[in-house]
Amino acid sequence: MSCVKTEIETLVGWAEAQPIVALQTRTAVSRCLVVSASRRRREMLMRAAVDGGWDAIVCADVENALAETRHSMFQLALIDMWPYGGRTPKGFRNLCEHLSSSGDLLLAVCGHKGDAGEEIWARQCGTWLYLPGVVSRDDVSLLCGEALGIAKQLSHAKDGRRQRQVQASV
Repeated sequence: MSCVKTEIETLVGWAEAQPIVALQTRTAVSRCLVVSASRRRREMLMRAAVDGGWDAIVCADVENALAETRHSMFQLALIDMWPYGGRTPKGFRNLCEHLSSSGDLLLAVCGHKGDAGEEIWARQCGTWLYLPGVVSRDDVSLLCGEALGIAKQLSHAKDGRRQRQVQASV
C-alpha cells in the first residue's frame, strides 16, 4: 500500500516540477471534402483532389457531407453547385455557409457560368475560390495542388499561435 502512495507522490512532484504542454495539432493527412449531386462531377472533382495531393472524401448530398464534417477534419472543401435537374441541389448553399463559418478550411465553390448573383453570394459567404462553369479535371487539379500548400501554411501558422498561447499561459 505504501508503495502505491510513494509512486503517486513521486508522479505528482514530477508533474509539478515539469509541466507537460499538450498541443492540439493537425494530422499529417490533408483531407478534402467533395460534394456533388452528379455522379460524373463527383468523380471528376475527386480525381482532381487526389491529383492535387489530397485524401478525398466524397458525398452526394448535404446530410452525408455534414456527417463527415462531424467525424473528420477537412482542410479543403469542393462544393459543386452544378444544377441537378436544372437547379442548384437543395441545401448546398446552406452547406457552403456552414463550412465557411467554421473558418478552418478553404472552400471552393463550383458554380454556374454567368451567374453573377451566385458569385456575389459565394464571395460574401467567405468562399476561397469561386469556379464558374468548371468542366475540366486538369484545371481543378492545379488549384487543389495550390490549396495543399496554402492549407499547410495555414496549419503551421495556427499551430504556432496555439503554441505561443499555451506557453504564455504556463
